[in-house]
Amino acid sequence: MHTINKKSALVFFMLCISVVFIGGTSNDDIVILHPITDDTLAYDQNRIFILSVTKSAENTIVTSVPWHIDKMIAVPSKEEKENFAKKFYKLFPPQSSIRTLIYSCRYYSGYTIPETLSYSFSDTMSIRTFWQNQSFIKIMGKVQSNDVSSIILKITGWKDSTFTAICDDPNDDARSLFKMTVSLFPGNNSIYFSTQGIRENAKEFQMNYLSESSSLSSREKKFHNSALSQNCTSCHEGMPSDEDTTLTADCSSCHKVPEVTENIHPPFASKDCSSCHSWSNEKHSVIVTDDVPQKCYECHSEKQEVVESASVLHPVAGDCISCHSPHRSTEKKMLKRDVFSLCTNCHEAYTINHPVGRHPVQYVSYGTEKKEISCVSCHTPHGSQNESLLTSSGGKMAICMDCH
Repeated sequence: MHTINKKSALVFFMLCISVVFIGGTSNDDIVILHPITDDTLAYDQNRIFILSVTKSAENTIVTSVPWHIDKMIAVPSKEEKENFAKKFYKLFPPQSSIRTLIYSCRYYSGYTIPETLSYSFSDTMSIRTFWQNQSFIKIMGKVQSNDVSSIILKITGWKDSTFTAICDDPNDDARSLFKMTVSLFPGNNSIYFSTQGIRENAKEFQMNYLSESSSLSSREKKFHNSALSQNCTSCHEGMPSDEDTTLTADCSSCHKVPEVTENIHPPFASKDCSSCHSWSNEKHSVIVTDDVPQKCYECHSEKQEVVESASVLHPVAGDCISCHSPHRSTEKKMLKRDVFSLCTNCHEAYTINHPVGRHPVQYVSYGTEKKEISCVSCHTPHGSQNESLLTSSGGKMAICMDCH
């Protein structure tokens, strides 16, 4: 920390007091202002973070966010075994490191017991480092075996991005404010913020991303009309405050549409937030007008017809945001996670050997279009006229005859 005069010290002391109430962690170089530290639940894939950082530190912050991939690489031939290392390398995004790697080899007689490799954030196990690690050499040795036809890889890790300050901290001229949107993956997320990319001094934040829904108005410790948001009213017009509880600000000034390629809900892409949201003076919160699923049915009437006419209804069919992200997603159909992970999050007994022993439930292509098999290959996700939400009538054998 740099030396500060008495006036600055007083300002900084007041900042520290405010941080206690709005959730910052301490008066060191990086202070997380939002989300506050005990708000560990997320119901959407993307969360906005606001940081206060001393200007004595670099004017850039490296944010390390989770990433993951599940992939099966087929290696039935000598040529494909030789190309495995290249395919493995291409799985990793730029500026990424490994957190866990779970792998299982498929022999012609079945799968091996999965083996798990784990690394802490400070280990900085990049793909280049792992390339020379004995564990990778061991994996390569197994792949080269004549009996191995494929290998399943489940990888999680951290991906680094660099952000610059957006403005001075209104509470302290010696600090800057940073704002960034962080993408999460299902389950517990460890997010790190560091100056100059010094990982051993990184600030850690834990957040649990749930594949379920929760009403916006029921969530505690919201940003709008909080003590932190009222600091923004000096520069951002239309923000709610103690004197004026209305919200007329342009949402897109903070909730920006991403430039990266992903699936974006059209109202969000067109910055038409009011088509779904409104401000409630009573609840001092942004709410979903008409609530779910009625709001969703305004555009997706075909889904309403399926749900309301179904003889067999999926229990969560009327709670759209249990499975779908309302703003943006890295998955098709705006899903919160891939189909297999989303379904088995509730149906834990059907991860393997379903509906009969050794029957594939993922990774295998089928049909003339070579689609990857998944739960929705046989089951409809909203509702059906058939037992067990099957896509075909005529009983359980009928669904088998679609492929066999």
